[in-house]
Amino acid sequence: MSRYDLLHDSSHCSAGLRGGLAGVELKRTLILIRHGQVHERYRGVCYGTSDVELSERGKTQSQTVASELANQPLARIYHSDVIRTRFLAELLAEMTNRQLFPDKRLRERCFGTWELQTWDAIYSQTGNAMDGMIDDPESFAPEGGESTFAFRDRVFSWYNQLPDRGTFAVVAHGGTIAALLGTLKHLPVRQWPDFIPACGKYVIHTEEAHP
Repeated sequence: MSRYDLLHDSSHCSAGLRGGLAGVELKRTLILIRHGQVHERYRGVCYGTSDVELSERGKTQSQTVASELANQPLARIYHSDVIRTRFLAELLAEMTNRQLFPDKRLRERCFGTWELQTWDAIYSQTGNAMDGMIDDPESFAPEGGESTFAFRDRVFSWYNQLPDRGTFAVVAHGGTIAALLGTLKHLPVRQWPDFIPACGKYVIHTEEAHP
């Protein structure tokens, strides 16, 4: 059985984890953290797997989240291997004395030739073709990029190798978190974005141990 707690507000995040996750017999708990806000020059830009830096606000958000989670009984810290996720993961590792596990499979979706173009420019070139990411998730992919289901399969190749028990912090991306939770909840692609937390916020996914 799975339980999902969407924690978008930092005060709710803190309250939801106050005292830690101890005392509940769990199979596995994932604290899925979205990286902080990226630099202002990338607002409105499709950056996907491109290694873009955080804004000053994004760095502050990262410090806040790391402090909130510092007392959690983390077994490991997983993170996408790009700058915007690594910054937060390294802060959390320093505060918790836990090992980092960088993994390319946790990267955001690869948008191929769309990357580092504005979404407006992409739309002017492709029109409604981008709707294929939702309407044709198996076949449609930007030139040089991933289809929605290829992206999902990449993320699940990481998920399927996780240890069975423990609490794990996962510093990743909005699309990565959405693909993971949307699939685990058996929802259509159109509903996956409902699981994207705001930048610098997190979602808890708990899989309870069976008696």
